[in-house]
Amino acid sequence: MRKKRRLSTHQESLSTYREKEMANESLFPMKSIMMAVLIVVLGISILNQIPGLFHSASVNTDIYSIVFDAGSTGSRIFVLHFVKPKNKAPRNEGSIKLDNEVFQSVEPGISAYAQNPPAAAESLLPLLEKALKSVPKEHHSSTQIIFKATAGLRLLQKEKADAILHDIRILLKRSPFYLPDPESVSIMSEEAEGVFGWVSVNFLLDFIWNEFFDNSVSTFDLGGGSAQVTFEVASKVNLLFFLSFNSLSCQNEILIFEEILFLTFYSYLGFGLKSARLGILGGKEGPNGSITYDNRVTDRMVNNEVQIISPCFYKDKRLDFNHSDVGYEVWGLNEDNDLLPKCSEVVKDFVISGGFVQSHEISERELHLFSYFFDVARWAKLISWNNHMEVLHVKDYLTAARTYCQAGAMSSKHPFLCIDLLYVYTLLTAGIGLSPDKEIHVEKKILGREVSWCLGAALSKEFNYTNILAGRGT
Repeated sequence: MRKKRRLSTHQESLSTYREKEMANESLFPMKSIMMAVLIVVLGISILNQIPGLFHSASVNTDIYSIVFDAGSTGSRIFVLHFVKPKNKAPRNEGSIKLDNEVFQSVEPGISAYAQNPPAAAESLLPLLEKALKSVPKEHHSSTQIIFKATAGLRLLQKEKADAILHDIRILLKRSPFYLPDPESVSIMSEEAEGVFGWVSVNFLLDFIWNEFFDNSVSTFDLGGGSAQVTFEVASKVNLLFFLSFNSLSCQNEILIFEEILFLTFYSYLGFGLKSARLGILGGKEGPNGSITYDNRVTDRMVNNEVQIISPCFYKDKRLDFNHSDVGYEVWGLNEDNDLLPKCSEVVKDFVISGGFVQSHEISERELHLFSYFFDVARWAKLISWNNHMEVLHVKDYLTAARTYCQAGAMSSKHPFLCIDLLYVYTLLTAGIGLSPDKEIHVEKKILGREVSWCLGAALSKEFNYTNILAGRGT
């Protein structure tokens, strides 16, 4: 059982490590160091003369894994190479390491091919070709494929989603890689998405093996169609406590590397960034492809498009976009140059309708945000294009909104940026209950590795988790 201790950040650990390194270096004179190096070199030279000494079986096991992430806005592939020392107990720190990662993506997502399922499978061919080149041929037959679709297919009609998955199963079965069960080519549960995302981040930060449970971090994942919040609590008792206060929570007991962890997870379908844009404008997505509209601000046109009027755009400004096979024509009705006051009202109404969890267990931990949380920050120039992570404060999103919600300063490249910034800020404050001054780690990569649930899914072969209790709101 993991103990409780105040969180010490990953950055602090690195700093302490560097300080110790420098201190140790100052203890030994240069001549001693040179002598030690000489002895090592001579020793290696002598040992190399012994036949077969270094030609025994490898002390490491190479494990390759291929994970397809079929999201609402695009499909991505992760080809992961793990190194696992032989004859080493799983619970030992460093028992399995991520040695290399290959990443590639294509757009649009497979849900865009709802009317043409074979084209959905065909869209994955460049990703499969990347995997063939990235995995050594001798490992092809033992490399497992994991294919999971997320909110994009969750929001699609079941018949259309099933047809797309059928054609993808045929494609992957024909590949030289190992597909243990064709039915595993499926829509991933929201619970698994949250658990895998949490495991990915904490694995990359080396917090999985830490005996102090407070050293784990909370994760926030903002996809295109859904949002997830996941964090660790001290015990099973705490899990039951959270369930009693929120019917949207899901509790999981995880056995990972022989360590029992207790996670609380919340998922909000229809509150991903793309779905939130539609919801703020007056459309509400539901399961099985259903969409309901607020008749006060929407109207169906003769060509089956939907016309919308919104205070988040300046008067008479027109914007056309497509979402889930439906065309939308948005007209602004805000006569003020400063769009923020009126737009923030409709954004807050939408966020409050989600019933987001608020808990000190979340806010007291180090918070790591990824996916569209990062993209929105980058679009607003809160994160430079050269950086893959930044430590921000929640209020930074609002500060940026004050710029991009001016009628004359709206981004032509990202016309929804005013809405996006207000949504992220309101989600974190009015929704999750964070202070505007709360420090947040917004990232695309950790130590050079992509942040995604995919790493956790690949590692799932090394652990198992069971759903303790789950409640669902009506």
